[in-house]
Amino acid sequence: MLEQSKALTQVLSEDKKTRHLVPTWQDTDVLESINNAIGPLQEFTDALSGEAYLEDALKAELDNYLMSLTIENKIHWPGGECTELTFHG
Repeated sequence: MLEQSKALTQVLSEDKKTRHLVPTWQDTDVLESINNAIGPLQEFTDALSGEAYLEDALKAELDNYLMSLTIENKIHWPGGECTELTFHG
C-alpha cells in the first residue's frame, strides 16, 4: 500500500462514498513503522526458504540477526539463574 499511496488516495478521493477511506498522514506513519519493523523478518523468511537444511539456515540467520542488534538484557533461566547478556553488533 505504501508504494501505491498516491494512486490510492486519488482513486478514493474521487468518490464521495469512499473519501473517508483516504489514509491520513498518521495512517501512513503507522504503516511505515510496521514496514520497517517487519522488514528484517521478510529477509529472514526469504533466506530460510532457499535452504535444504532448516536448522543450519535458522542458526546462521538467528546468529546474524542477534549480533546486528544491540541488546543489553538479562535472561532468566529455569531454576532462577540470571545471566547478563550484552551483544554489540
